[in-house]
Amino acid sequence: MDRYIETEEITELTKSVRAEKSIAFIGSGLSMGEYTSWGELIDQLCDACGIDKDALDGDIDYLELAGQAKKASPDEYHRILSEEFGKDDIHLPLGYTYLLESPFSAFITINYDPLLAEASRFKKLKLYDFKDGLEYSRIKDKAIFYIHGYVERGGRVTDGDLILTEEDFEHNYDKAGAIIPSFLTQIFSFKPVVFIGCGLQEPALRNILRLCNEIKRRIEARADNNGPTHFILLPTLYTRTSDNEQPVRDMKKEEEENAKYYEDGVKVIRYVRESPDDFKPVEKILEYWSEAPEVKPINVYDDEGPTL
Repeated sequence: MDRYIETEEITELTKSVRAEKSIAFIGSGLSMGEYTSWGELIDQLCDACGIDKDALDGDIDYLELAGQAKKASPDEYHRILSEEFGKDDIHLPLGYTYLLESPFSAFITINYDPLLAEASRFKKLKLYDFKDGLEYSRIKDKAIFYIHGYVERGGRVTDGDLILTEEDFEHNYDKAGAIIPSFLTQIFSFKPVVFIGCGLQEPALRNILRLCNEIKRRIEARADNNGPTHFILLPTLYTRTSDNEQPVRDMKKEEEENAKYYEDGVKVIRYVRESPDDFKPVEKILEYWSEAPEVKPINVYDDEGPTL
């Protein structure tokens, strides 16, 4: 495990996490292998709803494609989402168990799948989604917030359950009085956040982060008071000069990517991976933070839960 955690960057992040004030912001990276990728999901929606992506003009993003699929066939759109995220035959990655044993003050996720919720049911953590009304005061309960919606096992997705299409994001982020921007603005302004298993590709999220960072800079310029530091765990980047050569770490590309996150007020912490499909480092880092003994893999729906 030492090669994963004994780096200057990881040591800095570990110190911040163990101060027990940080909020974990979870993306789909921890669920990899149990659910289809974002791109594959959009492909399934388009196929089921009769949308020919190849016939569309110009570059159409995933949110717009999801919207077209929903408009073409709402029933098929909801069926695909129900079958994917409400399915029973899944297992709980150990990363979720270690995550919930780590000293975070609350958990926010943009995932729809129930893995985080199911991993927490033996700890009896409170669960909220965007339809319940996201309240900043609830983070003190070490609660879990599904800010884009939640599908329970065996659940059926209906209209308005998930924030997935371009129209969904406009309604829940841009509309006057929208709850999510208010909730996240308070989180990013007052609490340190660690982004895990996500790339922050959603423009709505990046816009809020950028706004909060600008406010933070103005406050820091006028007063001797630093705001919270946000971190994101990302893998090292590699490039290959030819098919026959070993990949080489691409420091220039990392620096360019780091600079973009810095503009949003997020500090990049790199973990070293052995291949593009190597997700073990994140699990090992979470295990280290949790200080939990070894845990055996379990079925997510075992009644007894994990044994620590």
